[in-house]
Amino acid sequence: MIKVMLSNEILKYITEIDKNRYQIHDLKIPGSVASKLRKNSKKEC
Repeated sequence: MIKVMLSNEILKYITEIDKNRYQIHDLKIPGSVASKLRKNSKKEC
């Protein structure tokens, strides 16, 4: 088992990400924008 130590700062970021994830879940975005976001998310750096 891997043990991980989370600092308060990292935990704050994780909590903020989780909160924002639920806020944007209900947003309605146009299909063209959704398509672009999906395409960009698959690009390799």
